[in-house]
Amino acid sequence: MSAYPYVSNEEYQKASYLADSEMPKSLDLILIRASQLLDDLTNDYYWNNSIDDDPFPLRVQRFKRAVILQAQYMVEQGVTSTEQLNAQPATQTIGRTTVSRTARNSSAGAEKSTIYSENAIAALSGTGLLYRGVDHAPY
Repeated sequence: MSAYPYVSNEEYQKASYLADSEMPKSLDLILIRASQLLDDLTNDYYWNNSIDDDPFPLRVQRFKRAVILQAQYMVEQGVTSTEQLNAQPATQTIGRTTVSRTARNSSAGAEKSTIYSENAIAALSGTGLLYRGVDHAPY
């Protein structure tokens, strides 16, 4: 079993090229939430298997990169859940200026976004961590 988070504040800071003054105030919570979200995506792979004992360092590296990318996305969006993301106003008007936020690949009536970062999912692709098939015993 793993203890959250999978990435330290220092690893996040180094990967994000941030100065101490630029670090998000609630980074501990964001890294924990990003780790939980990626556990959901990977069927709790590193919850059930030690990340420190993984014989494939590239898989560990890509998983940690995915956690960092997920955390960065959450910081940029200012949210920690899909509900918060979708609760943000789709259109905001100040004076004569209107700004609209739309979800990519959405149909006209369903503009829902997801908390999962596409970059984090891309970082996990090819690692086997996104596999959803069923193991079978050899005959």
